[in-house]
Amino acid sequence: MKIAVFAGHGGSDPGAVDPIELEENDGIYQDDIYSEESDINLAAALILQPMLEQNGHEVLMARTEDVYVNLYDRVDMANENDVDLVISLHANAASNSTAAGIETLYYSSMKFTSRKGKRLAGLVQKRLIAVTDTPDRGIKGRDKLWVLRKTDMPAILVEMGFITNLREEKLLNEREYLYLLMEAVAEGVEDYLKESS
Repeated sequence: MKIAVFAGHGGSDPGAVDPIELEENDGIYQDDIYSEESDINLAAALILQPMLEQNGHEVLMARTEDVYVNLYDRVDMANENDVDLVISLHANAASNSTAAGIETLYYSSMKFTSRKGKRLAGLVQKRLIAVTDTPDRGIKGRDKLWVLRKTDMPAILVEMGFITNLREEKLLNEREYLYLLMEAVAEGVEDYLKESS
């Protein structure tokens, strides 16, 4: 398959910025900790890419460095290259620092690719929750997110955890944890392929 991987945000668009990290000064945080969502998203995407390639897939990356790529260009890249699936990676944020968990979004419409996107979201979410000790926020349909609504193929958006939650932010800054998450995403894709064949 041909899979597009979108590392959310980037460059001039940092995404969610954790206010806790900016306030802490007690030695808990390492110098290289990611306080911006875009950095976490990119680190995860760069881990996922070779995993998908090792499974025999061609992978198109929206970005491989800290640059801004707008939503229109991301969607155009996927549609013009006729990819089979789109996986967009994000970290969540909330005004409540106790908000926690993983959720996977899909386009909630009646079109055929949306039903496939919902199935992919469910399989990826199941794998993510199986390997983490974090609340299961489930799969959620969204009809206004551009990268889900305007792509011509099944697409999901994975919210890997809350950057505004101290515990989850620390986990998202551990490469071992990101590997765990991305292995789950890759396995969810393989589950989807088995069901589709």
